[in-house]
Amino acid sequence: ADAGPVRVRYQNGLLTLPQAVTLVNNGQQLSAVGTFAMTDGVTGSLDVEVSGVNLTELGALLLSQRQLAGTITGDARISGSVSTRNVVGNVKLLAGIVDGYAFQSLDTLVNYRNGRAQVDAILVQSPTSKLEATGSIPFSLAKGVLTDQPITVDIRSAGIDLAVPEAANTGLVNATGLLVVDVHITGTGGNPQAGDGNHRQPGVGA
Repeated sequence: ADAGPVRVRYQNGLLTLPQAVTLVNNGQQLSAVGTFAMTDGVTGSLDVEVSGVNLTELGALLLSQRQLAGTITGDARISGSVSTRNVVGNVKLLAGIVDGYAFQSLDTLVNYRNGRAQVDAILVQSPTSKLEATGSIPFSLAKGVLTDQPITVDIRSAGIDLAVPEAANTGLVNATGLLVVDVHITGTGGNPQAGDGNHRQPGVGA
């Protein structure tokens, strides 16, 4: 059925979508409703949802040279003004592939406020193999970079395939075996330091 014309209003630095606007393409869907601040003189609150987004197509759109596959779903609320932007959301990647490494899911919760992102992520390789990362990361939304503020991240796994750090482009090539991780990252976004944990590789091969 025809949902009617898309209604968008802009006034005094505030972009308003009074009704949900939904874009659909080959089963991929993006919808948004609410208000979005374009200046510091106003504040907004915009709810965004995505579903069925093809990571392969998204990677090609972003000109990524990596082998990517999977399906992205998620939702977020974007609020505040330009300089006080807050983002609370959840993004899940299902049946993912990164440079040949396949995993069941990557589920990430993000709460961004005052230039810091509180992150809680779980990478599930199989029902018995997962990697968890939690922490506080200094990040500039305006510049898209880590900032030189304190960082604290804990990364743990009771046993994850070594293909995970290989896929993360850490310098490992044709690595096999399991990686047991308990790492605490401190320092700053510009100079992170790993310590206060341990990692070992039982049955490593190459």
